[in-house]
Amino acid sequence: MQFCLPGTGLSIESAAEHLGLDAGDFADICHERAPMTAEIAVRVSMAFGSTPEMWMRMQVDHDLADAKKLLGDEVIAHVTELSDEELDARERAEEALAEVAD
Repeated sequence: MQFCLPGTGLSIESAAEHLGLDAGDFADICHERAPMTAEIAVRVSMAFGSTPEMWMRMQVDHDLADAKKLLGDEVIAHVTELSDEELDARERAEEALAEVAD
């Protein structure tokens, strides 16, 4: 987020005031300590250009990079789909359990 401020000559505090935001909250977003919200994306797009969608995509990209880094080499097994017969058997078992519980 900080990259959009230098060309404006605005400090984080001035930009926050212009956007109608708390300076501390905006600083947290600029320094990647807090996420961009949809409302702030709309405000920032109105003030600095582009679209709210672009700002939100940047947030999602950042969140995904963090999640991938956090998981690292962790392996999570792929869930296999049940066959139609297995799904039918499970449904029948759940119905039987529901009847017993009543």
